[in-house]
Amino acid sequence: MNREYIDIYDNYLRLFEEKFGDMESGLPVRNDGYIVSKLSYDEFVPKWTECKQLESFLRETMSNGYTLNDAVEHEYKKLCASVLEKAKDFKTV
Repeated sequence: MNREYIDIYDNYLRLFEEKFGDMESGLPVRNDGYIVSKLSYDEFVPKWTECKQLESFLRETMSNGYTLNDAVEHEYKKLCASVLEKAKDFKTV
């Protein structure tokens, strides 16, 4: 396990508990309009990594003057909600 991911996951667990209380993994809750559940470490790391990679891609793409597809924006926001990250607004970049 990478120490960086452990710290990020620990922060995620803290935020999850602050927002939704002490819940078991797998129970659904609503976060920013999306149904999410508490993730295990093994579930969290790939989702968080995908979220950050998509965020970098969108930042680069939008800074080059391209438009944002609604389906891609929805997927990005859904990923952010699942890992309790605040989605960036790339339409204003």
